[in-house]
Amino acid sequence: MNIAKRKSGIIVVIISAVTLSILVYQYFVYRTRQEPTISPVTALSIPTPTPTVIFLPVSVDSPDGTRTLTMKYQENNTTATYSFFASEKPENLEKLIATKTVPALYTFSIPDNTWSPDNKYAFVTESTPTKKSYFIFPASESLPENNLQNTDVHALFSQKYPQYILTDITGWAAPNLLIMNTTADGGERGPSFWFDITTQVFIQLGALF
Repeated sequence: MNIAKRKSGIIVVIISAVTLSILVYQYFVYRTRQEPTISPVTALSIPTPTPTVIFLPVSVDSPDGTRTLTMKYQENNTTATYSFFASEKPENLEKLIATKTVPALYTFSIPDNTWSPDNKYAFVTESTPTKKSYFIFPASESLPENNLQNTDVHALFSQKYPQYILTDITGWAAPNLLIMNTTADGGERGPSFWFDITTQVFIQLGALF
């Protein structure tokens, strides 16, 4: 009799355990169906903007102090943009006379003697890893637009005198004449020249400057 009761108690315990297991399983199945599946968050790919560096303007006044040539430039990782403005005192209203975008390794500068004696022209220097160029700008409101805009003296001289290398422009001999020094192919000093900016003619000189 005691054995029968003991077996009945064991069966009841087993049935209770199985029932509890089934209830727990059904509960977790229910929770799984109710809770949404959360996908892992994928990080957004945000492009990094190319930084642009803006430098302070560089200005050079004419000898009489009435006009100013100003260079403004900015650069990023690969290029630099140079803009040149002429202004006249006392108004100081800037007029854009030239702009150029070049590789970042190129640099422009304004020589101290950039202005022609009559303040109608100005020249600037471009330095590259291989050469130095000179550009002339008409900087007066009274001048018409013509082929003097962005005149590259180095390119013009190389076409006319391939046996010489333009090494320096030292200044002005007259309102329309630039003084140039050269080097010969062998490395020795070459002759000096005048460059007439109105006719774009090179005049070889007997004396060196």
